[in-house]
Amino acid sequence: MLQGRNDLEPLTHFVKSMEDFSDDGETLWGAYGQRWRKYFHKDQVDLIINMLNINPDDRRCVLQMWDANKDLGREGKDIPCNTNIYFKVRDEALQMTVCCRSNDMLWGAYGANVVHMSMLQEYMATALGIGIGTYRQLSDSFHVYHNEVWERMKHLEIDPLTFRTQTRNPYDVLENPQHVPLITDFKRFPSELEEFFELFTQSIISDANYPRFDQTNWVNPAFKDVGVPMLKTFKLHKERDYLNSYREVMNILPTDWMTACFDWIRKRDTMWSITKKEKTHG
Repeated sequence: MLQGRNDLEPLTHFVKSMEDFSDDGETLWGAYGQRWRKYFHKDQVDLIINMLNINPDDRRCVLQMWDANKDLGREGKDIPCNTNIYFKVRDEALQMTVCCRSNDMLWGAYGANVVHMSMLQEYMATALGIGIGTYRQLSDSFHVYHNEVWERMKHLEIDPLTFRTQTRNPYDVLENPQHVPLITDFKRFPSELEEFFELFTQSIISDANYPRFDQTNWVNPAFKDVGVPMLKTFKLHKERDYLNSYREVMNILPTDWMTACFDWIRKRDTMWSITKKEKTHG
């Protein structure tokens, strides 16, 4: 997303079902990153950063993802669900409000959107040299699809407003020493992002074991402390080498990312063990 891409292959490497949302099997029509940086023939992210640098009190910083000319009335598999984002600076921190026309709670709101958008917020706050303020998400239609996941979840009592008030700032290093900022060198971040994807694409083609990732002097934690160990963890999972997968996941330094990946690997390990046992015993 931060690179403004809409190609499908990097996503299907991890989640094959992303193919279900592509009309041509190669790209995603509603890819948010492309809408942010290329689709409207301008880089909205850079424009908003410049606007807030010039005038921190600016109230016109609206990042657009919905195209009324082409999205309205379009028949396709992938129409943007998140439509626009408002940015403003208050008390030297970047406030962000995401507006969404239709939000599935399990896969959309909490499963993906809050991760995508909060990373954008951290990226832009870093660019502005200010703190990370409140993240808000407004969902006009907030729902859960009736499918097998819903059947497992429908008996749970979930208050969608549970985290409406965050009294402890997870980005305050003094309060939370476990927090690792994703970006420490903003000027170098774009070149590292480009290099990361170049190496990743090469590894997909050659099915290599990511040797060149270790030969690169990464500066930003987004790559050296999250992206690279996460890729290695995933590859070891694909090889069903769960012992080393658990070892590699511990190299992810931010505790939130490490915990999420550890839980993900443990679930796949458990399912694989059950399947293998069933096959063994007929």
